[in-house]
Amino acid sequence: RDELYFVAAGTGRYRVADRVTKVGPGDLLFCAAHVAHGFEDISEDFSVWVVFYGPER
Repeated sequence: RDELYFVAAGTGRYRVADRVTKVGPGDLLFCAAHVAHGFEDISEDFSVWVVFYGPER
């Protein structure tokens, strides 16, 4: 499934495939299904909301 992330608090870096972006409160992030991704160097107060959508495989 595709994923949307909303950064509610804190800071960090978001990696999608070979691209890295600094993230902070209010940022909205997208990742297509089956693409390698993850958060790095997150602060202690880091929190996100995540929404999974699309057909299940």
